[in-house]
Amino acid sequence: MDKIEKHIEWLFKPYKKNKQIQELKEEVYSNLLARKEDLLLEGYSEEEAVKNTIAHIDSVDHLIEENKKVDINRFLASLLQSMTLYSVIIWILTLPLSLFPEHLLLSYFFMILSILLSIVYIVYLRKVNNGDIKIKYMNIKRTRELKNIAWKIWVVFIIISLLSVTGIYFASNLWFSRPISISGPYQFAEIALRYLTPFVTVIIPLTVNKARNLIEESEVEVYE
Repeated sequence: MDKIEKHIEWLFKPYKKNKQIQELKEEVYSNLLARKEDLLLEGYSEEEAVKNTIAHIDSVDHLIEENKKVDINRFLASLLQSMTLYSVIIWILTLPLSLFPEHLLLSYFFMILSILLSIVYIVYLRKVNNGDIKIKYMNIKRTRELKNIAWKIWVVFIIISLLSVTGIYFASNLWFSRPISISGPYQFAEIALRYLTPFVTVIIPLTVNKARNLIEESEVEVYE
């Protein structure tokens, strides 16, 4: 493998191998070889021609169809805004946990998380308002796949969590076919909280889902 081929492999390393990528690799390689030949005809040495050819292209992000040119500061500001909103909503919903000291830590966690996210959001919002544009290519297909994976993992996590709680509280009753007995309102609330607590993790797939949508909203014009 020559230096140009190695450079091509490095450029396409972040992308999954498929027919489209392979065709693009071959096209870029062909163009670079043609450039190298032109440089040789101009009197460059082999080493100089190869070095100049490699330096001619340092990224193929702009050539990938699924890539979107995004203002990363605007993207992060919008994403942090949504994350802060999700966190505040969950914090408010967990406020009743103050009645159950053993669950109070969860409410405190989302309160602190909301404050931290708000601070970081303000930082990025100032960048956007000051016209600080930072461009980055983001692959919308990869983000869509990540969104699907995040929701699937979350659903599996919720199922396992609910089964675990059921096992802890009711396994023996179900196994021996005994009636389920709850001693009073406090125990009922305690069990209900055990079932509901895992759902606060929905903030993770919601954030990934929002990121997928914000890529297109934060896309900037590409001027060739």
